[in-house]
Amino acid sequence: MQRMVRDWHEEHVEGELNHQDQLNLVSALVEGKSTEEEFAEIIFLQEILLPAWIVKFKYDIDRFAVFFASRCACAWRIAIKKIFSVRHAAKEKGDFFNIVVKHQDGPINAFGKKQSRTLHRYFTNKEITSEQNTKPTRRANMQELSLESRISLYVLMALIGLYTLLVGGWQMMILKGKAMKNADGSSDDWHEQKTHYGIAFADVFLACPASIAGIVLVFVSPRWGYYILSLVSFWFVWANIMSTATSLRFEKPKINLNWFITTPFGILVGLAYFAWTVVHFDTIYFS
Repeated sequence: MQRMVRDWHEEHVEGELNHQDQLNLVSALVEGKSTEEEFAEIIFLQEILLPAWIVKFKYDIDRFAVFFASRCACAWRIAIKKIFSVRHAAKEKGDFFNIVVKHQDGPINAFGKKQSRTLHRYFTNKEITSEQNTKPTRRANMQELSLESRISLYVLMALIGLYTLLVGGWQMMILKGKAMKNADGSSDDWHEQKTHYGIAFADVFLACPASIAGIVLVFVSPRWGYYILSLVSFWFVWANIMSTATSLRFEKPKINLNWFITTPFGILVGLAYFAWTVVHFDTIYFS
């Protein structure tokens, strides 16, 4: 049987499929039950299509959920790696719809607590090198962050929110036609320079609402919130580099706290959020 499968692979498949296509073929075989012999399917998956070095567990975990739900997964081994597939514990029955995550999210029941204790005992002395979840739907991925990471995120969001309100209020006054005097002695007045009107309009009706939406979404749909706050942080960095460079080149400002907060401080806030994103990248985008 092994020889027959290998001969078929060498004649019809080998050299024709890249690694991603091999994974797609595996999914099709498992879901469609395309092979007539289960044993042949096991050989094909284990020894030919899925050597250990092809599989990226962090990104292919959802595919593995299909394999474990199939008959062939029971006999499937990958080199020296051992994979434990664990389903969540039993839940209380009833209506526990969670409006935040938009699905039923009931607490575990007495039997589920017993299951949890059993799993805890089983894995206590096991050496676990990596943990992966299927696509997160509960609390998105906020709970994956440590307490320190969440506190630092909240501080950054507070700074982003405060800065957004200051910019929004400032630009609203400019839209109304008021000349706003800057800390370096210059003024923002669209009567003198028409581009100030367009900048103020874009900030008030696009950038500032996006910033507030990003902060709200971090609590409602975290991943979208992280995406939007990344764009907002880019806005902070770009706009404040532009204003800081202009101020230093043409206005010769007095470097004081007022000038620092209204001009280059936004750069630091934006860069700080970028740094936080880099440190927590896998957790917030791939967990």
